Amino acid sequence: MTGVRDVDAGVTLHTYLEFADEICVRHRDWVDTVKTGHGKEFRPSDQDWFYVRCAAIARHLDLKKAGRVGVGRLPNTHGEAKKHGSRSGHHVRGSGAVNRKAIQALEKLHILELNEEMGGWLITAQGQRDLDRVTLAVTEAAAGEDDSSDA
Repeated sequence: MTGVRDVDAGVTLHTYLEFADEICVRHRDWVDTVKTGHGKEFRPSDQDWFYVRCAAIARHLDLKKAGRVGVGRLPNTHGEAKKHGSRSGHHVRGSGAVNRKAIQALEKLHILELNEEMGGWLITAQGQRDLDRVTLAVTEAAAGEDDSSDA
């Protein structure tokens, strides 16, 4: 069986976006105006950036099955280099509020659950099934493209 590690992250995220659109991840009014961290100058230009963040968090938690990933650790993952003009950039953390809202949205859909004994968040069996379905769809599409290019 092909896992999430075996498939390109970008392709998996965009396929998960289509799947997330089917399961109705609802974003709020603030998504249009918020920046994703203080290292950014403007808000995201992509309209579906909140879906991408939700998919990235679900994929990240699937890869880190230990369950010690929480709201405090995710801003480092989604941080970026802040520009200082001609000086070199330094890493700054991403927005914790955006990650928290994404986790809350995924928890409402029963894709994530709180790990009571170790702390942090875990992906549920339903969330694992969803990611496996997305991974299988990506590998089948890639296999279909390989077959059509051989002909």
